Amino acid sequence: MPKIPALKSSEVIKILQKYGFKIARSSGSHIRLIHPDGRKVTVAWHNRPIAKGTLHAIMRQSKLTPQDFLSPKNIAKTVNS
Repeated sequence: MPKIPALKSSEVIKILQKYGFKIARSSGSHIRLIHPDGRKVTVAWHNRPIAKGTLHAIMRQSKLTPQDFLSPKNIAKTVNS
């Protein structure tokens, strides 16, 4: 598995949206994203990088592989936008 970089919540949400997830609702400091096929992911909205274990849980919930989730094109576009 590739080494996972530190990503902020906004970067993770942008990556998930590229794979078809849409923001369904937010409650306090958490945002719920839902994919049309029924997958659901909850992302904590903070101004600091997401912990490595939490990022693994988000990947597991979204059923995206680390290679899909952390592809260079997604990281470069997300960080630069």
